[in-house]
Amino acid sequence: MDSLASGGSALGDSLPPETQQRALAALLRPIARISHHSWLDDLVLALDALRFGETHPIVAPSSSRLHGYKQGRTVWLARLRALRSVEFQYQAKLMTKESALWEVASAFKRRDVRSLKNWEKRAEELFGSAFVGEALSWAGAAGRRYRRIQDELSCGMLEKSAAARELDHLEGCFGSARLQRIAQVYNAGNESGARGESGARGNDKARACVLTGRPLQHGSPTTLGLPLDVRAPSASRGDCPRRSQLNARATGALRPRTSGCTIDAV
Repeated sequence: MDSLASGGSALGDSLPPETQQRALAALLRPIARISHHSWLDDLVLALDALRFGETHPIVAPSSSRLHGYKQGRTVWLARLRALRSVEFQYQAKLMTKESALWEVASAFKRRDVRSLKNWEKRAEELFGSAFVGEALSWAGAAGRRYRRIQDELSCGMLEKSAAARELDHLEGCFGSARLQRIAQVYNAGNESGARGESGARGNDKARACVLTGRPLQHGSPTTLGLPLDVRAPSASRGDCPRRSQLNARATGALRPRTSGCTIDAV
């Protein structure tokens, strides 16, 4: 279990489960009262009971599960987050899709990328094509946004100070440092699976970190390996879009994002 604990600590601590359960119960209680759905009342009661050590049927784990932690939900979410990193890097034009896959393979201690190319299809079987498609679409949109900001910086249409916070957010969600932390959880889970331990008994912190995707503490604006003033190779002032369009995008779209980058809130 030490490897699982190290994987969880790599992504930072979360609130104690009791605090989260109590907060969720308080949040859902008024909704349950006005909805007249008995199952919502049952869920509120079950969430509140968990902090007292009671497990109601509605929150009890299913008897059916993927075999071994290597195939567990936490590790599959880590794989999906890795695919999001690939999509971001590709759409941001930071590297080819093949190169991005090799970066994931290296971080995840894989010898080749053949199995990685099957992850998307398998994830769709596990979580649904809509869930996976939305996650990858959001990552791709973030990558295109990152590239557009960099192009506007290279054209001189944006000040670095105006773009720094959004770039910092995108780098924290999809940069190399983030990928390494996701890989640490994945590798810890695989080591546990190799010893025959069940994924259902995996470390709660590791699971919570993969699910919530809490942003990193950004100590450097070059998480992706690119400085904020990176210049597109072909960019020149003559190639830029009209100044009025750039200024409109700068004022309308460059709003700091305050939410964490989560896999469920895409």
